[in-house]
Amino acid sequence: MDVSLSLWSDAASLCIFDPALFEGMKPADAWPYHTNPGIRDGLFAIVGLQGGGGYILRLTSGDLTPAERELLNDTVGPLGVAVHSGQVYASGMDWPGEQAVHYHQCGAGMFVSVVAGDYDVLVHELRSTAAERGLPDYVAVFRQRTGSFPGVVEEPRFIGGREIEELIQRLNSESQPQD
Repeated sequence: MDVSLSLWSDAASLCIFDPALFEGMKPADAWPYHTNPGIRDGLFAIVGLQGGGGYILRLTSGDLTPAERELLNDTVGPLGVAVHSGQVYASGMDWPGEQAVHYHQCGAGMFVSVVAGDYDVLVHELRSTAAERGLPDYVAVFRQRTGSFPGVVEEPRFIGGREIEELIQRLNSESQPQD
């Protein structure tokens, strides 16, 4: 598997899950870390991002490319995803078939074929300059789980990596002598 998706989120989130495992769950109950035990138990991956809007996500069963490694900013995980139906839904926090109009216009979630099984997933955030080089904003690396899942003990989220990077870049540019 190696696919890139253009997604959008008004909730600063990235979600990856097999909807077949969550039939009957109300979408509003799926998102909060504290109400969805599937997140803690390695069935449903959700990551808090630094802000809402559009982003590019690459899902892969491979690894980061050398260019992505060079721009690696932060990593969250391992998170877990269980796949029973042979596909996952990757989204910015929309539920299949229930997207709001703005998700359809800006980047609704998409189904991606994944071999059934249990996966450990690392979600990598690339530096904000990645898009300038044609790279994704985030890369989710799937690895077939070989042991038990250790569990997620706190809400998975990126904490200030891009904001700090952008502040440093701005401060550096402001401190350059003006001709």
